[in-house]
Amino acid sequence: MAGIAAAHRLQSSASSCFSLTILEASDRIGGRIWSREFGRERVELGALWIHGIDGSPIFELASHIGAMDSADQPWEGQDGFLHHGLLRTEDGEDVDEKIVAPVEEFFNDLLTEMKDEQSRAPRDQTVGEFLRNRFCSFLADQQCAAKSAQCPWSDEKLLQAEAVFRSKEYLERIVTSADSLSDLDMTGYQEYKQFGGEDRTIAKGYSTVLRELSRVLPDGAIQYKKKVEKIVWDQEGTTSVYPVTVVCEDGSVEQADHVILTVSLGVLKQATLPPSVNNRATFIEEKVGDDAVIAGSFFDPPLPVWKLDPIAKLGFGVVNKLFVEIEPGNGRVHKPLRLIFKTKEEEQKQEELAAAAAPGGCPQLLRKCFSIHPINKMSHVLVIWFVGREALQSELQTYEDIVKGITDMLKAFHFPHGVCKGLARSNYCLLEKPLTGIIIRPSTVLTLANGNKGRCHVTHTEPIHCTSLPYSHFSSRVIATRARRSTRYL
Repeated sequence: MAGIAAAHRLQSSASSCFSLTILEASDRIGGRIWSREFGRERVELGALWIHGIDGSPIFELASHIGAMDSADQPWEGQDGFLHHGLLRTEDGEDVDEKIVAPVEEFFNDLLTEMKDEQSRAPRDQTVGEFLRNRFCSFLADQQCAAKSAQCPWSDEKLLQAEAVFRSKEYLERIVTSADSLSDLDMTGYQEYKQFGGEDRTIAKGYSTVLRELSRVLPDGAIQYKKKVEKIVWDQEGTTSVYPVTVVCEDGSVEQADHVILTVSLGVLKQATLPPSVNNRATFIEEKVGDDAVIAGSFFDPPLPVWKLDPIAKLGFGVVNKLFVEIEPGNGRVHKPLRLIFKTKEEEQKQEELAAAAAPGGCPQLLRKCFSIHPINKMSHVLVIWFVGREALQSELQTYEDIVKGITDMLKAFHFPHGVCKGLARSNYCLLEKPLTGIIIRPSTVLTLANGNKGRCHVTHTEPIHCTSLPYSHFSSRVIATRARRSTRYL
């Protein structure tokens, strides 16, 4: 969205000053914003929520074009966040509300404490360490109080309490796009801010916002299926009229005075999987922590160290979504199912290793899902969110393995269901490698701000140049230091 939004701003503000070309790697605009139909309903394979509508430019634009109004078909999130569902363990037992309520209240209090910049939450701990340390103290206090009341906790009750807390950690991983909460810096976590007001979804699809932004662009300005192979950004001493040359995989070449590069941080960092790798899942596990940066092969000359350093240090998580159309059991409507896995961490790791070694084994990535729920109250379409390693692994699973894994899981949780009619999923890690850029002629200088983790993000988005004028500019999500907004809007 950053590319289309930047193009919209330039075209709307000073269209007479330059010639504008947009190189889109895929056959559609939007990147990780993708509205489509599945099971006769509208789903979002990418961005879904407007997190806070008060002051949100996305909400303002969507309202202006009537996209927030009721649509001609049911859509994902039309009933908001679905509550009052089933809370069950993997053996089909309902979890005692007397266990759930205090654990969830405690977890939510911890989140509030961490987000408060005036709190005494230790800055030298990660989010994961803080949560776990405090939970251990909480469990000890609860068990002591129960023992004093002559109602000591059973082993089963302790397992359920730990499982409920763990499921809340899984939810927070999705919210923060983190492979592990131990990867999250406490200070950076506190910088995350969002607009006030309720969270809303766009009835007519998130893609309607993109289409509206692109309406101002000249015919032919967007060139599709243009995967960028190389950006030559220092051509001093050559005969080229333009300072920047963009080479595409199809052999075409574009020259420009300035280029705005709007690839995601993940694309800049991505370690490519060699085609010779046999066990791709194992290879992903080994490479997921690498900070490989596209440098010499993509940028010519390679990016300077002051640019490579923040790209290598910054992290941004991976999230995927999976939709399945399944008939409700006994003709009823689906209820949201909260997944509570009682297996301890150590045992779960052993199970995951065993499953990974087995050919076509059951997808253990499902064991780190927070829930599986209908996209609206009356829907037959269920959605699951994956994050981090599980998001990567979800793309490697075959259709058959995914369907079998989900139906087996629903059966274990005693979730009434019928036949699975279809599956749709996002593929943003391995199957899609979008490289988009904006080419501008003639001289126009634009610096797009993007901040998180302070100076690292500011440096990440500063332009690179070989003379007094910058030629290549970087932009991704619009995130301002100390005031992060979940909007993706320039």
